[in-house]
Formats: sequence, C-alpha cells, structure tokens
Amino acid sequence: VPLSVATNKKRNTHARRWQRKQRIWRAGATKDTHTQRLQSRSLESALVYGDARTSWLLELLSPCRPLNLGAWFVAKQLSQTRRRPSSAMGLSMMQLFLTLLTMPAAHAMRALATPVQGWRQAGFPASTGLRMPDLRQASTGSVHARRRHASPVALTGKEVEALIDQTFDSVDDVALHVRRLVFGGSDPSTTDFQTPDDPRPRVVVLGTGWAAHAMVKTIDTDKYRVLVVSPRNYFMFTPMLAATCVGTVEYRSITEPIRSSNPLVGYLEGECVAIDLGAQTISVSKPNRNGGGGGGSSSNGNGVGGKSYTLPYDTLVFACGVQSSTFGVPGVAEHCKFVKEIEDAREIRRAVGDAFESACAPGVEIEEIKRLLTFVTVGAGPTGVEFTGELMDFIKEISKKFYPRLAPYTRVVLVQSGPDLLPGFDDLLKASAKKSLEKRGVNVEVNARVTAVTATHATIQRKGQEDEELPCGLCVWAGGTRPRPITESVIKQLGPEAAAATEKATRFEKGKIPVDAWLRVVGAPLGTVIAMGDAAFVADAEEPLPQTAQVAAQQGAFVSRLLNREYDLATNDPGPIHPNYRDPLQAVKLRGATKAPPFTFVNLGKLAYVGGGEALSQIELGSQRLLTEAGSVGFLLWRSVYLVKQVAFRNRVLVLFDWMKSQAFGRDTTRF
Repeated sequence: VPLSVATNKKRNTHARRWQRKQRIWRAGATKDTHTQRLQSRSLESALVYGDARTSWLLELLSPCRPLNLGAWFVAKQLSQTRRRPSSAMGLSMMQLFLTLLTMPAAHAMRALATPVQGWRQAGFPASTGLRMPDLRQASTGSVHARRRHASPVALTGKEVEALIDQTFDSVDDVALHVRRLVFGGSDPSTTDFQTPDDPRPRVVVLGTGWAAHAMVKTIDTDKYRVLVVSPRNYFMFTPMLAATCVGTVEYRSITEPIRSSNPLVGYLEGECVAIDLGAQTISVSKPNRNGGGGGGSSSNGNGVGGKSYTLPYDTLVFACGVQSSTFGVPGVAEHCKFVKEIEDAREIRRAVGDAFESACAPGVEIEEIKRLLTFVTVGAGPTGVEFTGELMDFIKEISKKFYPRLAPYTRVVLVQSGPDLLPGFDDLLKASAKKSLEKRGVNVEVNARVTAVTATHATIQRKGQEDEELPCGLCVWAGGTRPRPITESVIKQLGPEAAAATEKATRFEKGKIPVDAWLRVVGAPLGTVIAMGDAAFVADAEEPLPQTAQVAAQQGAFVSRLLNREYDLATNDPGPIHPNYRDPLQAVKLRGATKAPPFTFVNLGKLAYVGGGEALSQIELGSQRLLTEAGSVGFLLWRSVYLVKQVAFRNRVLVLFDWMKSQAFGRDTTRF
C-alpha cells in the first residue's frame, strides 16, 4: 500500500507540472522559444511536417532514406528537449552530413544524381524554409548589445543552392588533393609546355593573386598542362599586408611560393606585355626586379626588360589584378607610399623608422620634429583603416619604450573623402571604428580630400573651408585602384559585344574586362579567354561584385572546376562533354547538371582591425547578416578567421608565432 501511494503521488506531481507548463505556453506562446521553433518551419520542422516551402529539399533527399530518418530522429529529439532554433539547426545539419558520410559512396552519389538533376531543371524557389540564426544587434543601443531572442533568417533559393554546391565542391577538391599526394603526376620541370606530343590542352594563367592562386590549388594537372606567368613567384595574403608595414608579422609569414601551391604546375618568371587573342599567343618579358605586380604586369607598368618569350595557349586565364591609382593628384606618385605589394610594406617600414631617427638628431627644431612625426593616411577603406590602426599601435609602443621624448609630437591623420569610414560595413560598426580611432589619438578627417602632395606637405581640401597645407613626414596612399596597362590592351581587342557591356558598367567597373556568367571574356573567341578577380566584371550581374579577396578566391576555384569537369566552354550554354552519371565520381561532380552552373558569389562577411586590440567583425551568409561585433570580441573573431584562412599550415604556424613574438617582445624596429 505505501508503494502504491508513493507511485500515485509521483504521477500526480508530474501531471501538475505538465499542466503548469501548458498554461505558461498558452499565455506566452509568442515568447516561448520552443513554440517559435515549431512555427518557424526551419529545416527540422520541414522534414517532419513536410513544409511546402521546402518541398524541393524533401524531393532532393527522398532517394536517400537514411538522410530522412536521421533528420527526423534529430528533429524529434530536439522538439522533446526544447532546444533553441540555432542549436536545432546546427545539430540537424550535423546529422545530415554525418549520415551522408556513413552511407556507401556509390549509393549516395547515384541517389543524389537524379533528384539534383530535377531541381536544377526546375530551379530553386525564390524563398526557402532553410533558416539560420539571426545574431544581429538591435538597431539602437551599443554595438555589443544582442537580441536576446533572435528570429531565424530565411535564406534564398540561390544561396542554398550555392551552399550545397560549395559543400560538394569542397569534397571534390579534397579528393583531388589526396589523389595528387598519393599518385603524384607529371613533373613540370621535365614537361615542355610547347611540345606537340602531349595531348593535354595548354592553360596559361597570368598572375599569382587570390584568383590565380585558388585556381592553381585545385586544377587537375592530369587533364591540363598549366603554366603560371607572373613577375611575382609567390602568393601574398593581402589582408595582413598592413601588419607587415610595422612588424606585427613578417613578410614571409604571409606569402607562399607559387610552386609550393601546386608542385605539378609550371611557373615562368616574367611579365606579360602583349596578348594576341586571334593567334592565341602571349608575349612575356623578363621583369625589372625593382618592382613587381600581382599579375602579368608590374605595379608601375614599366618593370620590363631582358629576354622575351612568345607562348601559345589553348585557354588563357587572365588574373592580373589592378594597381594603385593616384586619380591624377599632383605629387602622389612621387612622394606617397602605397599599400599594395611587399616592396611597399618594406618602404613604409623603413620610412617610419627614418622619421623617428631623423627626429632624434641633434639640432632639429620642434616644428621640424612635429612635421617628421606627422603621418597621413589617405583613404578610409579596410586597407587604410587597418594600416592606421597598426601604425598607431606601433607608434605608441616604440614611443613609450625607445622615444619617450618624442611621444608628445607624434600625430596620425586619416583622411576620407566620404562622410563615413569603411564603406560597406554596418552603420554601427562605422561609428565604432571612428570612435576607436579617435580614442587612440587618430585625427579622423571625413568629407576631406588630399589635392596635392609634396615632399614635406599634403594639401587637404575640406567642404566649405579653405585648403590647409599640412606638414607631414610620411603620406600613405590607400585611395583606390585602376586597371593595369595589359588589361587596357586586352579591352581594345574585344568585339562590339564588349563595348556594349562596358557602356552599361558602373563607375566602379569602368576599365575592367567584361565577362559572362561563366567568366568567359565577352567579345573574345568563345571559351579561349577567361578573366577573373579585380581585372574583370560580370556584365549581366544584378549588382556589381565587391573588389575583395573573397570574390577573387571563389572565382578562381569556380574556373578550376569548370576545367576539371571538362565543360564545353566554346558553346553558349556550356555543358559536360562526356557526361556519365553512372560513374560515381562524375555523378558527385556534376550532380545531375546538364550545363555548367553560372558563378554565384557567397558573401561571408567583412573584417577590419582598428588598433588597440579592437576589430570589427561583420559575419554574413549570402545576403543575410548573422553577426556584428566590435571591440575585443571582434578582435578575437578577426584573428581567428585570418589565422584559419591562411593558405598553408606553414603560414598558420608562422603568423601565430609572429603574433606571440610581437606580444612578448614588442615589434622589431631594426631597419635594413
């Protein structure tokens, strides 16, 4: 009897608790995260309840029954444990990928081929039920304040399609790297690029920047003879170039030799000085080592000399990038430093040291000391802001340790022609950047322009005010870019289609090579010339692509996959030359595609360092903004992303040790 009484009492207690929870849920259903998750119709609810908005996803996964069962099981567990939507989304996606990996490879590839072909032909819906957690800050208040109960953000059909494609493409790239390590390939040092005995098509890549490097990393050298032509034999991680100007990291820590990127790709040190689109040949000249560019042209356009070569090609990949622009401002080319190449960073590092050492000389007047220790940065984009932040860190560190007498005379000025810093960032982050720089002593000048530069002064023009002659010891120009001479020569050879596309281009796209959705040059023989990176713009794009490393790297990987899958680029709608969907490897590569998918850029966000251990982090996924952080949290994200995005394990180790070394011992002030 006592046992039965205790059992009934326990049962009644559970019943009362359940009734109390039911009353709470009914009273505040809109505030309850469990109810929100069920109403949001995110991925797990779509798989359980069959939401019509995500019927295409169910159709995609219908042949793969383990995927459906695994996702349903996770959704069921999450609905019982009442987790938040963000956790539910992450665990559901994890379960999907883990289940896919546990399936037999041939079964998974063949099962995915048919439905993928169906939704490629039918097209993705404009809006899907696939949702990501919205971690954006509220529109008012501090930039650190987050929404406590953030609503999920729906992704568009194109964004979901691009994410699925990039996931499978990454698997394909890993398989290519493993095969290259295990089986190797032809040695480029013993293979003559011009020999007629080799049946593989000849691919010439101009440049060693982000686009060219991403392509070289993932190109299949068993199918193509690849030759890289550039006066620069290394790839450079440009987002950290500003840190090398003051010794936070060393130059070699952010570079990778192009031969190390892919040992099976040939390299020729030289500058492309001419391209004949009709004869499909290029002319290469030995570069002048006093300067170098990221692509097939030197930074000043005059770095040629020495022996010349003429090379034929079957496919030319143009990734020459851009060069710094002076916008016709008098004295900029003669007296300013740029932040574009390793040589520029070395010159800036040497010039900053010269300014402090010259100010220490005996007999120097106070006014001259103030001039020498005034540093002007023109342009408040990511490059200009990051350089200003790094320079301010360097000045505060060495002034305290080595030049305490000169500390009161140092001054850093940041000049921006527009009303805000960092165009493209969130408004709260722009305000936070300006506040952080001014708090550390930077004089931020907005709505101002530098109209002339001499060896000792910079003329600043403000709206509604008289021009000011600002004495300065160093002026760093980060004000914009312009096309290289080789790019202009290619545009002159293009047909009338290119001229029509150029007329519709925005002012940011003027002077660039027009390309179609598959990055083939408009007006050139179809399929023979591909242009990507900062030197090109997509003629039919809904909105212009940003001039960032993200775009260039994604375009480079996209072009290599076009070539690896042997799409017929000489046709208007390029499709696979020899499709065989019964082959598991080709099935996972093509995924039922009857023609090559056009290039789709997936925006992952923006980062910028502002000095003093603070940074701005704007994390995005496509058109949706997920997270905005400033201050120390943004700095942690900034360093984490930059460390992970290094292109090789060697670079990650070197950059990490450089950060630790500069933190423990300070930045090196040695000048060579």
